[in-house]
Amino acid sequence: MKISEKILVMLSVVLVSCSGNINNSADSTDEAVVIDTSLSSTGPMKFEGDVTVGLFRTDTIPEGVANGWGYNLYLNGKLTIHQPHIPAVPGMMPFQSEHDAGAVSELVVYKIRNNIMPPSVSIDELDSIGIKH
Repeated sequence: MKISEKILVMLSVVLVSCSGNINNSADSTDEAVVIDTSLSSTGPMKFEGDVTVGLFRTDTIPEGVANGWGYNLYLNGKLTIHQPHIPAVPGMMPFQSEHDAGAVSELVVYKIRNNIMPPSVSIDELDSIGIKH
């Protein structure tokens, strides 16, 4: 199995564990979803492609359930993770601030870049970086 396929499988597992529901359409659910799964890697242990994050207000998206913040994670320019709510927390609570959404997205990016798979986020990690939930 190629490293890109392994990353895809691991990202899918984290999304299932964080949201409890995976859907391939960003328009039909509040849950975190995998939008595009075409990943590439230049090395066996680390993802060295382009990773960017876009922060958004949850009241600006069709599936927005409350005012707050979320993030989109792009790998090699393709939307890969759409996270409109705080991972690991039951329910559909968005991040309370742009800073909080950015801090968690940075943690996920760190895990992806360092092959910490799945790049899931725990309650303890949220607490350690000061995310209110």
